[in-house]
Amino acid sequence: MDPQQSNRAAYTVNRGLFDAFTAPSDNPAVQPPRNLRNTILSLCLPGWAARPQDFTDAWSPDHRAGGTATARRIASVVGDVPKADTAYTSPGHRLEEVYGFVVDAELQVGEADHDQEARYERAYRALHRAEEVADPASADCRTHTVPTDAYRAYLRHAVDHDNARAAHNHARQHGELAEEEFDLVRRVFLQMERDGGREIRQELATLATTTRNVVARAFADARERFASAELDLDGVPTRLSELIPADWAVGGGVWGSARYGAEAVGRVGQAEADAWAWHTGIADGIWSRGAERVHSDTPIEGMELTFEFTSVAVYRPWLQFLLLGMPGWEVPGMGPGELSQGLRGDNSRSWWPLLTTAFLAVRDLRIRADWGPADRDLIASAREGAALGWGPFQVAGEYAHQPQGVHDRVPSELVGDELVVPGAQVVGVLGQVVPFSPPGLTEVLIPRQESLLAGNAYLIS
Repeated sequence: MDPQQSNRAAYTVNRGLFDAFTAPSDNPAVQPPRNLRNTILSLCLPGWAARPQDFTDAWSPDHRAGGTATARRIASVVGDVPKADTAYTSPGHRLEEVYGFVVDAELQVGEADHDQEARYERAYRALHRAEEVADPASADCRTHTVPTDAYRAYLRHAVDHDNARAAHNHARQHGELAEEEFDLVRRVFLQMERDGGREIRQELATLATTTRNVVARAFADARERFASAELDLDGVPTRLSELIPADWAVGGGVWGSARYGAEAVGRVGQAEADAWAWHTGIADGIWSRGAERVHSDTPIEGMELTFEFTSVAVYRPWLQFLLLGMPGWEVPGMGPGELSQGLRGDNSRSWWPLLTTAFLAVRDLRIRADWGPADRDLIASAREGAALGWGPFQVAGEYAHQPQGVHDRVPSELVGDELVVPGAQVVGVLGQVVPFSPPGLTEVLIPRQESLLAGNAYLIS
């Protein structure tokens, strides 16, 4: 395929996955799980394959028999503040450092409203409880704020519901009937309702609508949660982050199906594909071998990609994202909007432009094509060499984020004309634009500020 076809092929995958989670549905009963205006898909180019044992069975206050090394690994992997960009890059800030600076600052806030504080308190306590947790290393106990059992059950159901809707939306976007996916959406939703979903949504809505004049109380809660969340995991101070579902790397959760052939590639516009490809580096070659990019000699005709996809939510018990959208507070020495401009576009000068709320994972990747001789040689040479990527997919090389000294390799193979990569891998992250903050004490019109209830409302608390 020529470079322009390569650009369209990679962009087709990017556009298809982003639309699955954000594009308005033509079925009014099933709307997308995320808000188009404040969601960014940042692809990893290429992605990274996950060795199942490195991302499952992590230690947590609810699972104290789990691995502390796994818990530290997850916290590290999701600990960056990424740029608000279509290609995943980190500006070098750590989320704990930026968030900790905000919650620990000597804030200036507006006058409290005691009636709203009471509503906030009732909702907050319906979602959270205090628990004594022993440090795994020192056995010292401290009080942690953790989700109530009902809220924790809702978190899992809500992620499954998101992914069922994305699967349905993707199928409809590509002209499929999606009856099976619609049934799945309905089943997941009904189970969520049976387990108290309506009540949890009401409490979340209360938190999101009692934000005016409860700022001091909310920041006090956030400060306490942040301070008490630090644990000693194998001698390393760590604040836990959880992946939902926890068993995603071994196939847990709800997965959608995707298929892209030459006809799907032909439907995307060349100009938008070229602009995206030049920005992300794909225009220099759809293959990535280590740091090198290589063009493909395989014809686009007859090519077909199939895989399953899901989102894996990142839940941070120590982070209260609700704060960032509250009006009426400022940080001394920091001007309004200096933390985040609240824009999906130019947010590059912000300290905290984007919050990673989910991984975008795929599994059982298959690329069928009439492979050219150079591409076949590239695939064969990568089996024992550097990592090899095709667009956003890792197709050969070692697993990412393995323990030091472990060098297990991704079990990919070329079977006839089909390149098969069976395991799970992360191809990007879904991020929510951080609201305009600090907002300042004066009443101002904040441009393009989005509701906190858009997208992952269940993660705002």
